[in-house]
Amino acid sequence: MSVWPMAQYSADRNAVFAVPDWDVSWSVDLSRDCPSNPALCIETGTPFVPAEINGDLSIAGTTLYVESYDRRLYALDALTGRVTWSSPMTNIAMNAPLISNGAVIVGTGGGLGYAYAPDSHGTQVLRRSQGDDVMAFDTATGHLLWTFHTAGENMPTGVVTDADGPKVVFTSGDELAYVLDVTGGTRASAVGTPGSGIMSSLALSDGIIYGSSGYGWGSPILYKAFATHDSVLAAHAGWTWAMSGGKLLWTSPYGNGHGSPVVGDGTVFVESTVVGSWTNISIWRTEVDALDAVTGRLRWRYVTAPGTAHSPGSNNDAIGGVYEAGVLYQTLPYARAFAAFDGASGRIVWAIPTHGIVKMSGVVAAGKLYFGDSEGYLYVVDAASGAVEQQVKFPSLFACSSPVIVGQTMFVANGSTLYALRLTDLNRGILSSAATP
Repeated sequence: MSVWPMAQYSADRNAVFAVPDWDVSWSVDLSRDCPSNPALCIETGTPFVPAEINGDLSIAGTTLYVESYDRRLYALDALTGRVTWSSPMTNIAMNAPLISNGAVIVGTGGGLGYAYAPDSHGTQVLRRSQGDDVMAFDTATGHLLWTFHTAGENMPTGVVTDADGPKVVFTSGDELAYVLDVTGGTRASAVGTPGSGIMSSLALSDGIIYGSSGYGWGSPILYKAFATHDSVLAAHAGWTWAMSGGKLLWTSPYGNGHGSPVVGDGTVFVESTVVGSWTNISIWRTEVDALDAVTGRLRWRYVTAPGTAHSPGSNNDAIGGVYEAGVLYQTLPYARAFAAFDGASGRIVWAIPTHGIVKMSGVVAAGKLYFGDSEGYLYVVDAASGAVEQQVKFPSLFACSSPVIVGQTMFVANGSTLYALRLTDLNRGILSSAATP
């Protein structure tokens, strides 16, 4: 792997690689130096914010790249866990670092002080007053290569495309998808999107970019809708769309700005929230939709029974799934469950309850599904039957950072700690001593 073009590497979101055949075990807590080295941390007054990891991981060569809540980008030796360099970012980042042409590219945003505010054209922009950045760093040294400033936040992971030279595409809170040159960060073009880029990562498949965008729960647009009619039975608050050649090919009123699209076998899978009442979140539901990748037409739709929101780890209420061999493996946040769907028909193959809500995409390797929940349990599940083979308890909760498997090793974030875990150990329900903080 010399490039990392999107979140979880590919549009099916199954970040599993048979080679190189790594078999390593280690752990490193990125917050361990905060009290002694305040420059690595965010000063909040009580006393420091630890380096919690909410973004996905990326790997190129033998280097693992990750962003943390301490406003730094880290490069670690994937075989030993040693931090080779870390570089400051202008704000928090919660996306997967993109890697192309010797550059690792991140987008900043999130945290306090964000609100929907009209820009000079009256568009509702999700932003802080000073705006945010897309930043590129040298993969070997961490030296800052370029910065591209935007009015809105840049929280979703973008995509790298080689069409007309290496480009990176980022969606922003200012309702634009920016196309930037990888080598210099100059703006090549920008495409208007239906709503803000909030947390939904882009997907690239067969030259087409797929995204989901919309309006968060603080948006004046949603407040106005609920003030007019409180009981909105299908308030997705978002859209899914396809883009190519500098223009939108289609838009579809499914998905939202939190759940990332997953693409497989000509279908785009998205998740959203069905709002029963603004004043009663206990009757909200999770919805899973399958859209035709060419037209955006709805192929099938599944809606869960009502459930209650749960915020530890993140405020995301829609999460991307993982697609493997005709099956969509998808967390159902409001139902507090995880399910496998037949990708063609939408038939539920199996569904299992979880201790906490799952806010990450899983990964499927050698017939087993792996994912973690907000109560700190990592699950090993038979992908065909849904039988839970192991539940391994970790010290902290699992947030939105999804696992990556290389050879016989899983890389995963738990709180502020990065782990390299041997699959042979996980499959037996244990952590090796080298991976115990």
